[in-house]
Amino acid sequence: MTACGHDGGEGAGSRNMQGRARLAPWQIKIAEAEIAKQIYGRFNIDDVAASVRLSPSHFAKAFRNSVGVTPSSRFRSVRLAQTMTLLRESDLTITEIAVHCGFTDESHFSRSFTHVTGITPGKWRRTHPDRKA
Repeated sequence: MTACGHDGGEGAGSRNMQGRARLAPWQIKIAEAEIAKQIYGRFNIDDVAASVRLSPSHFAKAFRNSVGVTPSSRFRSVRLAQTMTLLRESDLTITEIAVHCGFTDESHFSRSFTHVTGITPGKWRRTHPDRKA
């Protein structure tokens, strides 16, 4: 057992000098991959936490201390990035993109997208015309 109170075992994260829980590098990598796998559906913090062998509450605190954002915020960012890729590179309709990326409907997607970017998905698509021919 170290002075920080963790045994250094494979499943344990670490603590910084202020005693704040942090994830080990392998845990960050696995958590980020698990979050990315979930972007097409609902975010489930229990599954992400289990993938790095932590309780959901401990994982949420350690992820935020390690990465600087909450797990749900990271999920929303990754999902939004995927929608932008699809808007830019595909011929899918906005409704199809919304459903494909796990939004309940086009309206939910449009509100979420506009809240973050300040413009609607349709307008964003028109200003980023990189679609493949």
